[in-house]
Order: sequence, then C-alpha cells, then structure tokens
Amino acid sequence: LSAAAPLPARADSAPMFDSLAFFVASGALYLALPGMVWALLHRRYDPLHVGLWCTGGLLMAGGLILYGLRVQVGSHLSVYVANAALLLSAGLQVIVLRREAQQPGRVLPVLGVCAIAVLLLVLAEARFGEPTRQAVANLLLGLFSLTQAQSARQLARLRGSRAAWLMALLYALMGLALLLRFGLRAAGLASGPIFLPDALFIVTVLLSLGAALAANVGFLGLALDRARALELQQRAALQAMHEQQVVMETAARA
Repeated sequence: LSAAAPLPARADSAPMFDSLAFFVASGALYLALPGMVWALLHRRYDPLHVGLWCTGGLLMAGGLILYGLRVQVGSHLSVYVANAALLLSAGLQVIVLRREAQQPGRVLPVLGVCAIAVLLLVLAEARFGEPTRQAVANLLLGLFSLTQAQSARQLARLRGSRAAWLMALLYALMGLALLLRFGLRAAGLASGPIFLPDALFIVTVLLSLGAALAANVGFLGLALDRARALELQQRAALQAMHEQQVVMETAARA
C-alpha cells in the first residue's frame, strides 16, 4: 500500500489511474465511518476512546486520499505524510483496543514509534532508493496491522465478541499480505509501480477496507453494549437506593 513518487504520463498507465482513483474514492467514502461513530457515541461513551478512534479514522481516510492524489500533490505528501497518517491511524486504534481490554495504552509512545517509522522510510529512500523504501513501507504497515490484530484478539478474548474476532482475523490477513508484498519486493521477485493492480495488490486493498469497516462497526457495537450495561447498572443502583429509602421511611413511621 505504500505510495511512490510521481511518474510521467504513459500510454499504458490506465491501470495505475484506476488504482489511484480507487484510493481517492475509498478515502472519501471512509470519511463517513468515523463521523457515524462520533455521532452515535460522543455523548454516550468514553470521550477519550471515541476521540482517539475517530481521529484515527480521519487519518486513515486522509492517507488513502493522499495515496490517490500522488500526481497532484507530489511525493512528499503522497509518500511520507500519507504513510505517517496510516501508521498513526493504526497506532491510535491499538491504543483504544488496548484500553478497552483494560491494558495500558498511551499516545506519546505511539507518536514516537510512528516518527521512527517515517524516519526509516526517509533513510531507506536516501540510502538505497525508492524500491527499498516501497518495500520498507509494506513491512512497517504489515507490522502495524499485526499489532492491531493482536490488540483486537485480546479484546475478543476478554469480551467474547465475535466482532472483535472478525476484526482480529481481517487485520491479521492484511498484515500477512503486506508482509508478503514486502518479501517479494525485498527478494526482487516483484518490481514496477507499487500500485500496479495485480492480484496481491487487490487482495491487500480489499482486506484493508474490510478490516476498517469491521473495526468501526465492531467498535460501535462494543461501545453501545458497554454503554447499555453501564446504564443498566446505574438504574439498578438507583432502584436499590430507592427501595432502601422506602424501607427506612417505613421503619421510621413504625
């Protein structure tokens, strides 16, 4: 999924154009998902979790759009800013999933890891050239995806959630596909434009979009279920207090 520097227009560039247009359309459509999560949860659930999750969704949408606009916006935005947005998006989601699973999750360490990852991309291209940077980008995105899968698996085991298990499965498959793309390019078995729509590219993109959709729907369901449980607990506590007060008043009259 890593972006490449702008290429000159060619007569046989129709597949590349289709891939870039697909990224733009996917990013634009994906903007609706964090908006839906925010609209349904921002007054009913933990504001920090909702804010981090929706920020991650917006970053992912922005990264996909920048991928698709690489000819118009130039290599710095379509490569480094786009990859930084996608890595940070994954990192923020890991934070929320870990916190939902009652494990520590802090923003500053994630920001540091993302900064180091982007620096590796810069050094890879400066030292070894664009093909190496493309391979390293797939490696980093694949590792982040596997981290998302692990965090979702831990949450699924804690909550017994099918949605979280599906999230974990799709992110694991996406991570493995990205690592396979890295391996093929690192071994010199794959070359050419990084967005060339071959079978592995299409599978990877579909897995990424499916995982993103499952993650948002799954998080929405988990959050609503937990919010309902908290509301029921509060109602039960208020009912118990009311009954205790009635008993005390009855005893006082006696």
